[in-house]
Amino acid sequence: MTSLSSEASRAKVRVDLQDNDETAILVAAIRKDNPEVVVTHLPGIVKVTSPTELVIRRESVEAASGKTWDPNEFQLQLVTYYGHFSTWDEDEILISWPKH
Repeated sequence: MTSLSSEASRAKVRVDLQDNDETAILVAAIRKDNPEVVVTHLPGIVKVTSPTELVIRRESVEAASGKTWDPNEFQLQLVTYYGHFSTWDEDEILISWPKH
């Protein structure tokens, strides 16, 4: 098995979320806006990995859930993350690595 170089693995961003009904809605919305994500289910955790950046849009979560969603609620599902929160406002959350 070949391991990824540290630079290649660093380019990926990931969020680890609690595995529950609310997370299933978040993951559906994330997949809609980030078709390249890889979702891995583990006991109690859902890992969502993107090769470059990850965007979570309020509008998409609301469409998936059928109710109003405040992006600050994302913190309630978040276990850990890899990347930088480039944007966190009332409309979207963007996680990426700084471009050098």
